Amino acid sequence: MTRTVVLTERRAAVRRLPRTDVDDLARHFRHAVDVAPTFDRGVYRLTARGYVGTFRTATVRWLVQPKLPWDALRWLAGQEAAAGAGEPSAAEWPGRLADLLAVRLADLLRERAVAGLIRDYAEREADGAAVRGRIDLPRQLRDRGRTPGLFRLVADEFTADVGWNRLPKAAARRLLDLPGLSAEARARLADAAAPLAVVADAAPPAAELDRLRFDARTEPYRPLVAFSRLVLGHDEPSGGSSLLVNLEHLFQSHVGELLARPGALRAGWTVEPQAEVALSPAGPALPPLALRPDLLARDPDGRPASVWDVKWKPLAPAGPDPADVRQVLGYAAALGLRAAGLVYPGRRSTVREYAAPGSPVTLRVVRLRLVGPAGQRERSAARLTRLVCRP
Repeated sequence: MTRTVVLTERRAAVRRLPRTDVDDLARHFRHAVDVAPTFDRGVYRLTARGYVGTFRTATVRWLVQPKLPWDALRWLAGQEAAAGAGEPSAAEWPGRLADLLAVRLADLLRERAVAGLIRDYAEREADGAAVRGRIDLPRQLRDRGRTPGLFRLVADEFTADVGWNRLPKAAARRLLDLPGLSAEARARLADAAAPLAVVADAAPPAAELDRLRFDARTEPYRPLVAFSRLVLGHDEPSGGSSLLVNLEHLFQSHVGELLARPGALRAGWTVEPQAEVALSPAGPALPPLALRPDLLARDPDGRPASVWDVKWKPLAPAGPDPADVRQVLGYAAALGLRAAGLVYPGRRSTVREYAAPGSPVTLRVVRLRLVGPAGQRERSAARLTRLVCRP
């Protein structure tokens, strides 16, 4: 018989669990729930990490809820507050989360379909009596003598069936397969995903995703790609009713989208999420090093002006975690910048500035408001955009 255990993100709870469920947590869901034994046999201290959603182990159905209210989660996911939409109960939680993700993904898909799907050249296997493209030599040699006069070919096809489109289609199928998705959200997502019917169902492999690079042509796909990766999530067992959302990635995407809104930044300024900063090796035998700060602000001349890291954790009264400070100051030193910043979530908006004697770098620590009236959240976001554009 399956029982339900409800956890709240970042809050510890003590529960009695069968050994089979403990093993499943350790094997498949250690990224989502930390498990520590207590002095009582079969009793464990469970702490949900920065994920929310639902999943199953051998005999337990797990519901992990956020500390933030539902309206704040909608704000993070890019949705406005819904009239009359109160806090979901534990029973309603999985369906409401699935609906929220499905509606947001549908909106992003519809934007891309209206603007036009990206098309690119992709290699396709083909057979023909005339050589068009190039001969696939390994296949040709394996098939030698079986079909005389027929060439095994590899041709370049200009198609929409590329990683940029396969990723969001896989995310849409992931949500459409959830049994708790409402009929309205299901219909909305299915309609938005219809233009992807020409795209293969399989998600692109990780190696192909790592090769995706944003430029002037592909930059509009950035929110869709980020949200699709969020939906597909970690490599836990997929299918069924399991759905886990990484709140740190959701918060990073939220901050990036706030800064990318038209008119948010000063004229000519841009913000590049997950910018790759390469460090050249001193010797030829060493490989180059790559850094990826969460946000890199560039001035109207395209020069780096400030660097920022986004953290999904509470900002302690004593200040940011020293490890967070070292990380972002390291980015600033590598780029030769005078401004660095950290962004944390919060229930109110605050800004702190730090400077070290003899150092030209100013560290700004921002608590971005996620809770409260929409006007107060917008003012907190506007405050952040002003700081990002201050070298």
